[in-house]
Order: sequence, then C-alpha cells, then structure tokens
Amino acid sequence: MSRRAEDSVTPHDSAAAGSSDGHDEDQAAAPLKAGSETSQYSGPEPGQYEYEQGEKYYFRNGVGADYWYRKAAEKGHSGAEYRLGWMYEHGEGLVRDYHAALDWYLKVAKKGNAGAEYRLGWMYEQGKGVTPIYEMALRWYRKAAAHGNKDAQAGIVRVEKLISTGSYDRRY
Repeated sequence: MSRRAEDSVTPHDSAAAGSSDGHDEDQAAAPLKAGSETSQYSGPEPGQYEYEQGEKYYFRNGVGADYWYRKAAEKGHSGAEYRLGWMYEHGEGLVRDYHAALDWYLKVAKKGNAGAEYRLGWMYEQGKGVTPIYEMALRWYRKAAAHGNKDAQAGIVRVEKLISTGSYDRRY
C-alpha cells in the first residue's frame, strides 16, 4: 500500500504564489485519485487536515499558512514539506533562507517528490543555499525527470552542456 509522495501535493497556482521563474511544478503535484492504477488509496495522508488549513491561508493572503504547514509536516505530510521549502525559497510569508528551503526539499525529495527533486537540481545548478555543484544538479534533475517532472529535462541539457563544454547559457 504505497503512494508516491509527489502525488499527494496539491496543484500549485504559481500566479497566486507570485512565482515568476516559469517552472511547471504542477505536473508533480496532481493529487492521487482513489482507484487509479498506481495507488491503493486508504484515506487521507497524516496531517491532511492541517495541510488543507495551510492551503486555505496560503491562497487567501499567506498569513498563518506556515503554522499549519509546519503542523502537517510534523506528521510527515509531503505536500506541507514541499510547500514550506517553496515558501522559504521564494520568501513567501517567511524570511528568504535558502538553507531552510534546501532542508525541506531534501526531506520531501527522499520520499520521491519530483517537484522537490527539480527544485534541488535548480538550487545546486544556481548555487542557491549551496555551492554550485553541477554533478549534484544533474543527479537531482535526472531523478525529477524519472518521476515525471517535465522541466527537469531542460535542466539536464543545461547542466550537461556546462559540464561538457564549460559554457553556460543563463538566459533560459
């Protein structure tokens, strides 16, 4: 009875969240439906109520969302862990602290969340919260691509180009 962690993350409206980096994280965030081929749905994920409260606050005005996401994350809710990483990375309702974002993304990426794997690849590629390590970026991008993240392939191409030629086009 296993569920892929990325399936428990609800869709993220990047316009409502103020995202402007153009990355599509929705593909890794589609909720798992009961009766689908890849699941044996057994009810809500622990922390689901708290996560849903966090979503309400997040999409209204953001104030208080981190409280509810933390409550859900304490219960192991992967969507809440991802959302906290996103909020820290983008400074949404929390002080922008890339190290904290990295910690939350690592936690949920270990559960196979494609969105978190992609964000880790991006952080290692760009040197956000870490020293740029292109081999690590490539590793995380490949994991994200294997889990269905559509943007990860572009990351793989960029980083492979950098590694093989030493040239890097940051205009993506």
